[in-house]
Amino acid sequence: MSLEEPPPGLEEQAIEAQNKAAFLMDLRARGIQDLNLLRALEIVPREIFVPYCFADLARRAIALPLRCGQTLPEPWLTAKMIEALAPLPRHRVLEIGTGSGYATALLARLAPGSALHRTV
Repeated sequence: MSLEEPPPGLEEQAIEAQNKAAFLMDLRARGIQDLNLLRALEIVPREIFVPYCFADLARRAIALPLRCGQTLPEPWLTAKMIEALAPLPRHRVLEIGTGSGYATALLARLAPGSALHRTV
């Protein structure tokens, strides 16, 4: 390995870090201000909640198709709804119609103390 060649995997890690930063900056530009929510959006991998063929698009500001004609909303829309809810660690969450489960995963990060997240 020469000094000009990056170690294996380093380029992919750099691209992933750039994509994540762009994802978060887009959310901030759209008015998402809650730092705990932004941290949850950074940590929860949206790509595991979409069909595999769309995983590479998960960190983009687009809605993605799910099974049975459902759609995973754009990340900023999900973030706006959660920010309006303003969940606190002591809150309990009941979500009806979870779809992909992405919003539920974000809520679980924001209200971890309740340990009482229910989906119907």
